Amino acid sequence: MAKPHADHIPTLINVAHDEWSSSYRSHDEADHYPIARQAIIGLSVLGSIPAEELERLDALAIGTTDPGLRYAIFELLVKRGGPPLQERLLDRACSPSRAAVRRAAAHAILNRSEDLDTAIVGKIDSELLATRIPGVASRLMLTVGLRATDEDIVSISRLLAARPKRRVLLLVAIWITRETRPELSKSLEPLMPLHHPAIAWLRSGPSTEGDDSLVSDLGDAAVCSEVLSWLNPAQAKV
Repeated sequence: MAKPHADHIPTLINVAHDEWSSSYRSHDEADHYPIARQAIIGLSVLGSIPAEELERLDALAIGTTDPGLRYAIFELLVKRGGPPLQERLLDRACSPSRAAVRRAAAHAILNRSEDLDTAIVGKIDSELLATRIPGVASRLMLTVGLRATDEDIVSISRLLAARPKRRVLLLVAIWITRETRPELSKSLEPLMPLHHPAIAWLRSGPSTEGDDSLVSDLGDAAVCSEVLSWLNPAQAKV
């Protein structure tokens, strides 16, 4: 693809709606539209995209049957949409809808967390983290750990420590801050149950794979499994 120019935006938006695929999908497979995905890559390198075109892309993301295309658009909306579309994606991640759409929105927020307006980061509070589906809560907790202030991370962590079904999210906060903010990470450890083995496991790397029994007393099984999928070594995150 030639280097995109702002004059190409309308064409790229139209191409993003292309549903050509190189193969037929089976009944249980998702669609894959390579031409449309390339158009989003082209749009992503442009400095700005008109608001009305971003709205067209948002509508496409909701309607497409290609999950990879949906996710690429969501990332573009976080990157280029500013606070209004960032807030919309946060609302989408946290509101009742298809689980795949909610997770994709949350993952885009996480992967483009450096582009988030601070006001959007501030909207991620302990109530959201305690009540949203595991795949969303884990990604938002990681976003908090990457972007929130030390004070906000401590405040959110203290409130989660009082939620028996979601205490396991504290491990995410401890893990994601340990390299960039080690003093903060260490200060969160006492919020965990005294001498909990998961702390020693985290300090080890983790170098071994933790199982459900390691964290089963820290939350619901689904949330614990989700957290382990992030913390266990060498697991692909999607």
